[in-house]
Amino acid sequence: MNENPYKLMVVDDERMIVNGLVQLIEDHFLDAVEVRKAYSGSEALAALHKYPVDILMTDIHMPAMTGLELQKEVKDRWPKCQMIFLTGFNDFEYVQEAIRNESTDYILKTEDDTVILDAIQKAITRLNNQFQAEAFLANAQMKMKQVQPILQKEFLWRILNEHEYTEVEQLQNQLTDLEIPLCADQPVLLVLTRIDDWGNKSSTNDRLLMQYAISNIVSEYMGSMTTHYSLTYDNHKFIWLIQVKQGDQSKIITNQSIPSYVYQNLEAIMTTCKQYLGVTLSMLAANHVVSWSMSASKFLELQRILNIQFATKQEFILLEPEEYIPIPLPTTSIQIQLSKIPMLGTYLETGQREPYFTLFVSLIKLVQDNSKEQQGIQLHLYYTIVSIYIAYLYQSGILHELSHRIDIQTLTHFEGHPTFESAVHYLQQTAEVIFSHKKEDIAERDREVVRKIKQYIKQNLAGDLSLTRIASLVGFNRSYLSRLYKQMTGKGLSEYIFEVRIHHAKTLLRQPQLKIHEISDLLGFESPAYFTRFFKKATNLTPTEYRELDH
Repeated sequence: MNENPYKLMVVDDERMIVNGLVQLIEDHFLDAVEVRKAYSGSEALAALHKYPVDILMTDIHMPAMTGLELQKEVKDRWPKCQMIFLTGFNDFEYVQEAIRNESTDYILKTEDDTVILDAIQKAITRLNNQFQAEAFLANAQMKMKQVQPILQKEFLWRILNEHEYTEVEQLQNQLTDLEIPLCADQPVLLVLTRIDDWGNKSSTNDRLLMQYAISNIVSEYMGSMTTHYSLTYDNHKFIWLIQVKQGDQSKIITNQSIPSYVYQNLEAIMTTCKQYLGVTLSMLAANHVVSWSMSASKFLELQRILNIQFATKQEFILLEPEEYIPIPLPTTSIQIQLSKIPMLGTYLETGQREPYFTLFVSLIKLVQDNSKEQQGIQLHLYYTIVSIYIAYLYQSGILHELSHRIDIQTLTHFEGHPTFESAVHYLQQTAEVIFSHKKEDIAERDREVVRKIKQYIKQNLAGDLSLTRIASLVGFNRSYLSRLYKQMTGKGLSEYIFEVRIHHAKTLLRQPQLKIHEISDLLGFESPAYFTRFFKKATNLTPTEYRELDH
């Protein structure tokens, strides 16, 4: 439901009718509706250009511009506006045209007040439903945008690690839905990039900024001929998926020549990154393009070259050797599963506790026996997870804050644990501490938002207290803020504003030097009469009666 009063305008060339309707509406819809008035169609249209309304109640028969003509103008400019027609003519043709133009209701002036009030309530209900639907859609779109980078990463990570073939049509649909600018029916060239030295970029934000900057540099050098997308893993490595750009340029760069073209540009990219960003890189490009179904195998091969043969070398550019003989590694299926470890970092960063422990448990199950071969993998798995924890704690700036709950000495010394099982248990405990802290941190930020809102309301009772203004103050959209505030306080935002105004009104009424109209102004009411109705509805006393009773 909308937290702000809806704007309603009454339009009729008979002043007595307009004033009577305004009084009726204000008496029955004090909190839900703000009422404006106009005495002709042209006057209403001019006012609407300055102050659009949500509900328009208009007479059909008016001189110069009829209500139906006004409706057409309104529907063209403000299609969401609800229409209510009032007329003294019980003419079926008018009813037909009003309905055909999607008016909310058609009421005879001779009908009872309850019919008029029911029509307004009907319009309010429609607006509430419309507002709720739009809020759901906006919230869904916002959340989709927020999680889209994570969804893109998870999707491509599965493609590059699970060795599962996806049909071209299905793959293209997924790429399109996730807004990944690659084609499912075209092969890809894989390029691995490792950041050897971040320079003075130590914070998470700085490093994310550097990744975006590197991506922009790649676009500068290769964007005219290729389409590319990067995927970060292991905190300081990322893989580029590169394709020949479709169109006229494809006659210049082909799937056969793209490895050479990319390789020729890598040195310029590396030099530019070092010169302008202060970041040093090492880069390894595949020597040929592969189909999407073969991308996981190629990724695994390139990782072996980068992580084993060139693990200690820095600032190099390499095209995959033609005669490279893969070094045999323990059980291919285990190696494929272990390649999912970086996703633990993603789940940790985004606070996804359940997916984190699901993956964590599945990885531990791979290496539960204590054979000599698996002992080495256990050690690798343990320290890789530890490195994810340390990176997160350091980059989030909470390493010192959690030092009393996480013993870094114990965490970083596998040999200090009597068994592998106890080491795993300590990893689990550490993760629980991090997730718990993240949850507490989010809750504290939410409490700070509520405190900020309450402070603003108390200091701006005569100012703009619309949900739009308050939402912009704290940086959230309106529907999310409404839900958050109610979730945190147990009451709606408009209810709190109502309570603060009443409380402050009572305080001001105890000061006899202040006149009623002055108090009305201080509280932000449009008129003393509106303040009086507001106060009486809340206390069953007029401001004057309350002041006399209080003394």
